[in-house]
Amino acid sequence: MKFGVLGKSLPHTYSPQIHKAFADYEYTVLERTEEQVNALFEGAEGLDGFNVTIPYKKLAASLCTELSEEVKELGAANTIVKLPGGGYKGYNTDVFGFTYMLQSAGIEVTGKRCLILGTGGASVAVEYALKKMGAAKIDFCSRSGKINYENVYELAADTQIVVNATPVGMF
Repeated sequence: MKFGVLGKSLPHTYSPQIHKAFADYEYTVLERTEEQVNALFEGAEGLDGFNVTIPYKKLAASLCTELSEEVKELGAANTIVKLPGGGYKGYNTDVFGFTYMLQSAGIEVTGKRCLILGTGGASVAVEYALKKMGAAKIDFCSRSGKINYENVYELAADTQIVVNATPVGMF
């Protein structure tokens, strides 16, 4: 069996070491340009599945043969599994992981104003989870958005929960 992690630049990843410690299968780093991503979904590399990270979660969802319900709603997939008849199915495990993390930490979202830093594939999963958990208001902060890093303290001063969904800190 052959698996991997797909992203544009992955010098920070510990995924191969983690998988090697817990399982007996091949797990590799798949650093690819956007143009090279299509080949993965055409089965050219013989993968049984792969994880998807920055910046390909939305692209991965668009290239899957089948989608889980969450990916249909979000348009972003981070876990890809080969289908028995060919093609791949996309799942989004970010929603479950983020929800579990908040619940485990005892963070109550209901009725609170939340601010998500970033607008990429992870941010849509975070927004989805926050909505399901009853957040009162959800804003986004990005480099060029209505709320940006120049005005965030002015426009989002009453934010109660801040979530980092940017690549900052991924090294």
